[in-house]
Amino acid sequence: MLIAFMRCVEPLDALIALDAALRGGMIAKEMHARLRGNRNGQLRQLLNRANPKARSPLETIARYELEEAGATPEAGAELPIGELDLLLGRLDIETDGHEFHSQRADWEHDRHRDQWLIAHGYTPLRLTARQVLAHQTVELVRPVAQRLGWWPDCASRP
Repeated sequence: MLIAFMRCVEPLDALIALDAALRGGMIAKEMHARLRGNRNGQLRQLLNRANPKARSPLETIARYELEEAGATPEAGAELPIGELDLLLGRLDIETDGHEFHSQRADWEHDRHRDQWLIAHGYTPLRLTARQVLAHQTVELVRPVAQRLGWWPDCASRP
């Protein structure tokens, strides 16, 4: 059923479904064996890009758009402070949906994380759900990543 769905939707929507299915243990990367033949080439490519560490559609959208722009963020990077949404070099890209970032305790937790990250040489960059859904991820991330030397076209890295 997932394969039929993936054939009917845009690649980004298929990737969102794949990430969720992998994270939920509903499918495995071994699904490749069922995707033989020329007509499944794009589906195999999407499966290669799918990541079970994506915890939300916002993370998948941001990762997909950054990858399409030539960057290779790491999803679900583990640090002592916790799991990051996306890590590009030492730029922590957080996709803040309303559900997990709207209460005072959530806000304080996010500030504590940001302070820890800065103290340990990382730069946190928080994107709102509205920004991600409006497909502004690349335009917001690229200038910061370039300034820090973490965008792919930067000649030298810090």
